[in-house]
Amino acid sequence: MIDNVKRAFLMTSIASTSLPLWAAFSANKDQCVSASSNRVDELIYVYKFWKQEKSMEPDDYLKFRGVNLLDAKQLKLLSVQDFNQGNTLDVRGYILSEAEVAFMASLGKSHL
Repeated sequence: MIDNVKRAFLMTSIASTSLPLWAAFSANKDQCVSASSNRVDELIYVYKFWKQEKSMEPDDYLKFRGVNLLDAKQLKLLSVQDFNQGNTLDVRGYILSEAEVAFMASLGKSHL
């Protein structure tokens, strides 16, 4: 069963990578910049959390697991496998698969 709160959190993370493109065309740029900053801050937090929990960089972890970041189906499959094997992390109360956290951490690292 998919947790809708977790899905919303992930969608926010994924959307942040394209936010600067549509923010440039928004009528209220201050609001878009604020939303973008909050999302980026969350991703940076996830990266720092990852570094405390794991010895491997998130990009290296994803490569080791054979994840192509452009393949959402592959990431979902890996996430299901992680949950089945108990490979999860508690990030601010969200129980996420290691693959999901690595993906978000990778995005966060790109904003440092």
